[in-house]
Amino acid sequence: MRTALTASLAVFVTASAYALIAEPDPIDLIPDRILYGFASENAGQEWVTVNDGVMGGKSRGGFAINDGRLRFSGSTNTDGGGFSSIRTRRGNGGEAGLDLSGADGLLLRVNGDGRGYIAAIETNINMGSFPVSYWAEFKPTTPGDDETVRIPFDSFRPTFFGEDISDRAPALDPSEVSSIGIYIYDKKDGPFSLDVEWIGTSVARDSSGDTSGENADRSAAGRSGLAAQMSALPVPRRASMLIERAIALGVPRFNEGEQGACADIYEITITSLLSRPDGLPDAAIRALESGLRDGNQAHTQADRAWAYRRGMDRAFAALAPGSE
Repeated sequence: MRTALTASLAVFVTASAYALIAEPDPIDLIPDRILYGFASENAGQEWVTVNDGVMGGKSRGGFAINDGRLRFSGSTNTDGGGFSSIRTRRGNGGEAGLDLSGADGLLLRVNGDGRGYIAAIETNINMGSFPVSYWAEFKPTTPGDDETVRIPFDSFRPTFFGEDISDRAPALDPSEVSSIGIYIYDKKDGPFSLDVEWIGTSVARDSSGDTSGENADRSAAGRSGLAAQMSALPVPRRASMLIERAIALGVPRFNEGEQGACADIYEITITSLLSRPDGLPDAAIRALESGLRDGNQAHTQADRAWAYRRGMDRAFAALAPGSE
């Protein structure tokens, strides 16, 4: 299966309107943290389904977990509410929820069907006895292919029963996340299916490489990212740093049983390097191409991760000073 590395970024406008934002650098599609993976037997226990039947609608939907992926599927019916959703139980991160204050957005590894979806976040903000739900729309760009979608936190808008209430509710506070979910609410009838391999976070970085979030520019236009810090370095050194960072992020994922997430990190890294090959030694390019080909032909996530890793290791050796 071919992997797409483009990211669909959407600002919530209405339930059926999408405003695309500039595509991020591929380095920003490497997760800093995996919030939810679906490789364990108990992965589905935190998730619940809420369909429009709660308001008299006729849509059907739910989720199942197989082969390390969560599949959100069903059929929407606009003769009623017209939506289906899945979400984690509120407060699933503990009494204080999930503190995502060090991050600047969500990353979702998905395989879509061409329909648009909504990432939803709840915090401690309520209207009466009901929680405010912060929504940001996304639409995977390559139906049938795996891709990583990045959704900045500043694109989430407060909603109440689907209505944008930005004039009556505060902006999303990432430090107070109590639930994360996915909706389909695109005003269309018919079947839908979205596979999710993992949900993670991206981390804001200023031009010095600071990842604390305290000094990071969080605007879509002003984010310089780690790529800016690295841009002044020679290409081989820049490539070596990217490989080192990918391994540092991927190894813990692999050891924690998230071999697919590890493989995704490695694949994003290799594809990022091959998309800008100018200045890379021929031996490094050949190693990366070989690793990518072997990984794409692997039959398991573990084999896929190891194939990419071997390609990166060979490329890293070829990037060392004096190797050619």
